Amino acid sequence: MTQLATLGGAANTNNARKFFYAPDIVPTSGYNAIMAGTGDREHPLYSASTTAGTAYNVVNRFYMIKDPNTGTMPSSWTPITEANLVNLSSTATTYDGTGSGYYITLPNPGEKVVNAPLTVAGYTYFGTNTPAVPQSGMCYPNLGIARDYALGFLTGTGQNANRSVQLDGGGFPPSPVYGLVSVANGNGTTSLLPILFGGGNQTGSGGGSALQAHQVVITGAGKRKRTYWYSETDKH
Repeated sequence: MTQLATLGGAANTNNARKFFYAPDIVPTSGYNAIMAGTGDREHPLYSASTTAGTAYNVVNRFYMIKDPNTGTMPSSWTPITEANLVNLSSTATTYDGTGSGYYITLPNPGEKVVNAPLTVAGYTYFGTNTPAVPQSGMCYPNLGIARDYALGFLTGTGQNANRSVQLDGGGFPPSPVYGLVSVANGNGTTSLLPILFGGGNQTGSGGGSALQAHQVVITGAGKRKRTYWYSETDKH
């Protein structure tokens, strides 16, 4: 086992980032794209503390890291650091393919990734929560602000200008799920449609529900061919 990257910092700094969910791994022709986001979901609430390393003060990020070691372990390897990555925190920037990947700093104080990323049709989807500042003299559910992000995994660009949408209701959005859904047609037949649950209404009016479903457009898949093989033991 080889350490791929080191992206955090000491516990008493605002770089003390934590990964609570497994990354999504997207194969490409030259490397595996490791898509992962940070956030301490065990400490989700607002904190007025200015102490460095407090969960609310930690600067969380979403990463795309190139892993060129596909299929074989390297004889030597230096872990990737943020110095090797391109900073795409500005929504006006696009990844040009240089370096070992990119990172995006979550723009809101206390915002953290709270579910597992999923890549479908070229876009990586994930959800975040930003804790709400408590209001004195009021009794209300302090669920914070929930957002769903959609990033082109190769470019870092969003499906809208903000890369994200704010979801109805707040709280922790569940991890996105993709699948083929059988839908009845008007002529009595059925069709299998590619559907994403939990990606947010990225291009419409309003962010929608964290459980809202959207049809995904799959492009560039090409024609697939069946592969056959045999081993010498199959002859006996």
